[in-house]
Amino acid sequence: MQQPILPIECLPAAYSPSATDIIHDLLSQVLAMAPSFTAELAAQVEREAREKWGGDRVYVQRKGGTLSHRNAAIKREYQAGERIALLSRRHGLGPSRLWEIINS
Repeated sequence: MQQPILPIECLPAAYSPSATDIIHDLLSQVLAMAPSFTAELAAQVEREAREKWGGDRVYVQRKGGTLSHRNAAIKREYQAGERIALLSRRHGLGPSRLWEIINS
């Protein structure tokens, strides 16, 4: 596993980085590319992201994704048991639009 770039002192005590932790990966890249982005700011962003998204299975759209791909993903995710509230946050759509896509 790659060594973390985030200074260990700015991470929560219970934090244990893993190869699949997207928050750690993204913040490590930001800190490496933007020295003016402080470790303190990274820790704040991390806390807020974990508070908002912690425990959810998050969808990351591939670059160049289309609406038909998005809509198919929404249908698959719903059929796999994802909640409308999570789909709404993940895709930036309201519940009524999600139901239209799911039922189309």
